[in-house]
Amino acid sequence: MLPNDKPVLGYTDGSEMWRDNAVSYGIDEAINISHSYLDLNLKREHSDEEGQLCSEMFTAMYFATVDRVNPNKLIYPFDLETANKRTESSYYHLNRLHNSTCVRGIDELISASCYKTNFYNLEIAAMIAIMDYGFPRVCSVLAFHYQCNSGDGRLSAVNREWANGFIVCHEAFNRVHLQIHATLIDGFCGYIRELYQRLGQSGLSCQEKRSKANLTMILKSKEQLPHLMTAKDFLLVMLLLTIQNVVINGSAGSSLSGKVNAILIGACMQMMNKP
Repeated sequence: MLPNDKPVLGYTDGSEMWRDNAVSYGIDEAINISHSYLDLNLKREHSDEEGQLCSEMFTAMYFATVDRVNPNKLIYPFDLETANKRTESSYYHLNRLHNSTCVRGIDELISASCYKTNFYNLEIAAMIAIMDYGFPRVCSVLAFHYQCNSGDGRLSAVNREWANGFIVCHEAFNRVHLQIHATLIDGFCGYIRELYQRLGQSGLSCQEKRSKANLTMILKSKEQLPHLMTAKDFLLVMLLLTIQNVVINGSAGSSLSGKVNAILIGACMQMMNKP
């Protein structure tokens, strides 16, 4: 439920709305409030000012939470044959399940964004999709759709070119495709592409700098950088990122976070050197 101590319409800046909610209710509840507000605007006609408020709030929320690691939003990149060789078939199947859920979720969001005949709030739908499934999975779903429908003239060239820039494991989608009309998919993809170019790339680079640095240290400890991780490696990296996320987003100061992080990396490296 949206807080009633300060009406939403009293805000002129969405980042201020996010900041006040985060300070008053905490990050997790502020995320729920933001989601509720986007849901409200998804299904109704709104002014340009309200649309701008949504965009500013989403941007502020995204950068405030980009360091949070949600395992359900991580993409497992390998096909089933490779997963079996690496004894990671469970990750592969879980990834397929999350992909299917995302495909159905996008279809439902686009349908729900129709506030009157032939009018859709696709930009709001795009923001909610990113909140629910994350940039990597939403981009992968769209890339899969565009790559499988390269001859569909209803899909724009600019979106097709953008989608072709992603490497997607096609079999990981279990033959589940977006069912909504191609014109709506293309409009939705346009907003995702804009959000990704404006927020996703910089946000992901910010998030990935830390995880890639730690991952590189772990892999180098086994002189394994050019090779693929084993299931044990993958689990340790997930543990590293999860605990690191708690430290960074918790109450510890930055200097303490660095010390804990360094200790954790060393512990993981010692674990991986054991038979």
